[in-house]
Amino acid sequence: EEFVRKELSFLLGQSHAERLLAAQNRPYVALHDLSRLLHRFTRQGCDVQGMEASVLGLISKVGTMERIFRGPTPLAYSRFTGRYLALWTLLVPLALWRGGEGGGGRGGRTL
Repeated sequence: EEFVRKELSFLLGQSHAERLLAAQNRPYVALHDLSRLLHRFTRQGCDVQGMEASVLGLISKVGTMERIFRGPTPLAYSRFTGRYLALWTLLVPLALWRGGEGGGGRGGRTL
């Protein structure tokens, strides 16, 4: 956290870094600041339509990610993952075992 604070203070300035770190939803605050910056360039006569489209796409992707992240994980997925990891943990030693090759082999068998 301290490293991030120092880097943001260096890149954005102390006040902007503190505001970003204090925000409840940091990605949206950063994207909002980027949109405001693009709006400021537009007022100065720069053509930033491509960059605006990219920022809008990024905002859409961040929103999708937030919905996925905040949604509940179905119980079937967590059970399947637990069973898969248990089976994998039990079978890895068998995959690495030298089963009858003697002592001079290159190593274990591969899957």
